Amino acid sequence: MKSLMNKFGVDPNSIGRLEVGTESNLDRAKSVKSHLMQLFEPAGNTSISGVDNVNACFGGTAALMNSINWMESRDWDGRLAIVVAADIAIYEKGPARPTGGAGAVAILIGPNAPIIFERGLSAIYMSHSFDFCKPDPFSPYPVVDGKGSIASYLNALFICSEKIEKLVHTHTQQQVKCCDFFDYLVLHTPYPKIVTKSLNALTAHLDEKKRKDIFIAKAQAALKYSSVLGNLYCASVYTNLLCLLTSEESLLNRRVGIFS
Repeated sequence: MKSLMNKFGVDPNSIGRLEVGTESNLDRAKSVKSHLMQLFEPAGNTSISGVDNVNACFGGTAALMNSINWMESRDWDGRLAIVVAADIAIYEKGPARPTGGAGAVAILIGPNAPIIFERGLSAIYMSHSFDFCKPDPFSPYPVVDGKGSIASYLNALFICSEKIEKLVHTHTQQQVKCCDFFDYLVLHTPYPKIVTKSLNALTAHLDEKKRKDIFIAKAQAALKYSSVLGNLYCASVYTNLLCLLTSEESLLNRRVGIFS
């Protein structure tokens, strides 16, 4: 976050909301957001709303959506928002350990932005599951049901895709599949191969050649960083978005579908 503020000359007093998405809390009571306040207090800015969002890998997206909603609400005071998505993914010895990683993404939110979140084109799916949990406060390792986790991922992707397709039809009267509606697809990436599996499942009605073409044209450019960094939990999908932004020469008037 300090790097973001320095590079773009962000005045600490211009920030009115700071929201964090993470499941790698330093303390079970003290928020990561409160640690980040050290960057604002020297400038005298302690009037900053926002909290930590802890909800597996969705916490970063929850923080982002909350901050956008704040800026569109009657509570907005004209200042900017910053969202931080950050996590440490570490596993005990076994098949999941090579997928581990660590990273953070800071996102500045304000008017006249070059990246616009389209109003009314988001879908939420939430369910009760123990596919990934951390019941032991003295262990850094999660308890993971690998097959259950993949099933949860794909189920959420299918349901959200169907909801998006219905929303598109409501707004435009077009009957269109998600993979056709979006110019690019950026998916949460616990490991890169799951993106291929997901797109194959979403395009099962197409032949293998067309499925491969869709992956290369719409998803491959966003996966370069995650193949090196590993799983970043809350930061994963936004690292992939950053990768897409730095990989393509121009995204002007392109629509990007993001699945968290």
